[in-house]
Amino acid sequence: NAVGEDVTLSLGAPVDADAPACALRDGTVRSDVICSEPAIPIAADTTTEHAVMVADAQEAESYTVSWTSGRFTVNERNGPMQPVLRLSSPARRVLDIPVRLVPGTATLPDDFHWPDDETATLGSVRFTPGHSTATASITIVNDDLWEPVDEEYRLEIDTAGLPAGVTAGTRVRATARILNDNDPHPGTLVVGVGSIYMMLRACIDSQCPMHFMVWAVTLLSGRSRTPDFSTCTL
Repeated sequence: NAVGEDVTLSLGAPVDADAPACALRDGTVRSDVICSEPAIPIAADTTTEHAVMVADAQEAESYTVSWTSGRFTVNERNGPMQPVLRLSSPARRVLDIPVRLVPGTATLPDDFHWPDDETATLGSVRFTPGHSTATASITIVNDDLWEPVDEEYRLEIDTAGLPAGVTAGTRVRATARILNDNDPHPGTLVVGVGSIYMMLRACIDSQCPMHFMVWAVTLLSGRSRTPDFSTCTL
């Protein structure tokens, strides 16, 4: 079975908590019944029932864990980012996998952070019994700042903190990319180096005052564009 089973048994004489096997009312001995509680003071002739756990002892639990992809992408306005971890087989118990956020061109906490702690780099992703995938949730800050390029940070499985029975798989690290969705603000100058050179020459030499004035007016009015100095004679 993938997970342990809850069953109800009629108990007879009490047994020690550290007993290697549990003696049932009918006299049989079950090595797969967990005797984890202190002896229950129930008389041998009682019919009282008690719930216990029957553990699947066919084999020891062993898993590997990896990211499902080497790159996860989200638009800034469509957060949170939800990268996915995968186990080599369905979990038979709750497994908390430690995951570290490593800033890059995207910074913590201005661009991204864990939902419950904006300053922490280390968080965890939980696998529940019967599942082989688990999804992290990382808050993406949707600001109104214009970035000239998309920003990135890294996701890393903290291999030193993995729970017992879990080892790192082939993909321990993944890249997380935040796509910029903001246009340049009104008044932002977006020109090439050559245009800047021509603009300065025109201003200094005063040979194209009209072109310079037109560019200045469009900049102040909130329309960002490259000025046209193609007709200037320098």
